[in-house]
Amino acid sequence: MGEFLGPILNNIKFDPSFVTWACPHCDKAFKKDHCLSDGKYCASHMVQGLFKVNFGNKEIKGSDLLLENLRQHCLIDHLGRKNKKAEIFKYIEDVDELCGARVTSHCSE
Repeated sequence: MGEFLGPILNNIKFDPSFVTWACPHCDKAFKKDHCLSDGKYCASHMVQGLFKVNFGNKEIKGSDLLLENLRQHCLIDHLGRKNKKAEIFKYIEDVDELCGARVTSHCSE
C-alpha cells in the first residue's frame, strides 16, 4: 500500500465512480462484448470503432471491465462498512499486478 497511504488511510473517504454510457441502438455483437443489460451500461472506453483497449494483440472486452468495476464497487462498499480500507487497496493492487490488462472474472478470483 505504500508509505504515503498508510498514515492517512483512516482519514480517506473513498467513494469511486465508474463511467458508463448507454447504447441500446448498438448492434448485438457490440453489446455482447462491451455492454451489460442489453446496452444499458457500456464500457466508457468503447465508442464503436473509435477507441479500443488492447493487451498485446488481444482486445479487452468492455463487458469484462464493467464486471470488474462492479466487483470493485461491491468490495469497496462491503469492506468500507467493516472499516477494512487497507484490504480494498490491497485487492486493487493485486488485480493490477496479477491480471494487468487481462481483466476477467477468472483472474479477479
